[in-house]
Amino acid sequence: MNIQKLKFLYTRIKSSDLTKEQTESKVCQEILISLIGNNKEISKRVAFKGGVVIDKLAKGKRGYTKDIDFDFIRYPLSDEGINDFFIQLNESNLYPNIKLNPISINDLRHKNYLGKRVLIRFYDGESSFFLTVDIGVYIPLFKKNLSLEYELKFGNKTSILINPIERIIAEKISTFAIYGLDNTRTKDLFDAYYLIHLFDFDSECVTKMLTQILVLKGHYYKTFEQAAQSIVSTLDNSTYKKELIKSDKNWIDEPTETIIENIKAFLLKLIK
Repeated sequence: MNIQKLKFLYTRIKSSDLTKEQTESKVCQEILISLIGNNKEISKRVAFKGGVVIDKLAKGKRGYTKDIDFDFIRYPLSDEGINDFFIQLNESNLYPNIKLNPISINDLRHKNYLGKRVLIRFYDGESSFFLTVDIGVYIPLFKKNLSLEYELKFGNKTSILINPIERIIAEKISTFAIYGLDNTRTKDLFDAYYLIHLFDFDSECVTKMLTQILVLKGHYYKTFEQAAQSIVSTLDNSTYKKELIKSDKNWIDEPTETIIENIKAFLLKLIK
């Protein structure tokens, strides 16, 4: 069997925990991360974030995430820029038989924030796998991006840039301020809790980052205190709390009620 074919790579990742679609998506994620991490120039222009990063930090405990999220750093977020990005990745000799082709590029708009959702086709001449990639524009912070050693399922390692922990925490918490009781991204609660309790970070940076994210996405709270109180109010809602407790998204070895109370305490401490 050709080791540079998608079907072979599929066998390296296949497990009883993943469906066929999830396995194909995971193959694509590993290929994309490998191509970016091993490109000297491109790797400096991409900062990963989201579930893929948290799963690596948690040593695989968090589990499967459907898509992949990263920010461009001083790289054009135009359709032309995105197409050029994948042309450069396709020049790599890591997977010479596999080509990545954007088949759709759509805007992700939130008031002042503009991102792109890109559907990528991975094709080796025989099989096609697909992956959704959400690309944003890097927001400067008073913290450097972190370098993360990423051990690939295919047996080798690469190094990638990830957003600062403060940015990832702020992104996760922000969904509860943006969507309130309509927030269905319940896994964000557990992701935020994991990062808050196991990593060192600058609380003031979290405050500034959360404020900036909310402004960019068009959610204008007069003060950070108002935004934090809004999130606490959402988590205090009895009906919403019951939905969180019933959710199957808790990947942390602690009761959901405990996690909710800890997140509330964290937010209230930030505004003191």
